[in-house]
Amino acid sequence: MFSNRKKIPSVYWNKDIRTCYSSSIEILKEITGLNIPPAVNAGLLYTPRFTEKEFELLESMVHLLEKDGCVNINHFWSAQTYYAIVAASIDGSKALPDSYKVNLCDVNESTIARHYVGIPRVRPQFFLEGIVKPMKDLN
Repeated sequence: MFSNRKKIPSVYWNKDIRTCYSSSIEILKEITGLNIPPAVNAGLLYTPRFTEKEFELLESMVHLLEKDGCVNINHFWSAQTYYAIVAASIDGSKALPDSYKVNLCDVNESTIARHYVGIPRVRPQFFLEGIVKPMKDLN
């Protein structure tokens, strides 16, 4: 039945400044049985179009996490946790090159993406610099 199905492309992500999941990698691995990659950042990633298979996998993993009780499935880092779980289940998934890693510093010509996290010293920069350049480029 699945013999004609095309191979699902891999997941690629930019590396976060640290692993920010709703639990430790060790606990996630123990519960899911998957080799969870570190530092997946859901702010900039490439995923294939998920099929029913990936959604069923994710649903079963969330159920396992909830059943275990050690993981808050609604934690504010849950999205990154779930993308890491999916990435761990698709062969060839990996982090993008270091030129794509999370940047919390000033923007310059070589900057590919800036991460405007919700911490007070960074988030206002989105409005001061992050939105300014695209608005100038549009005008």
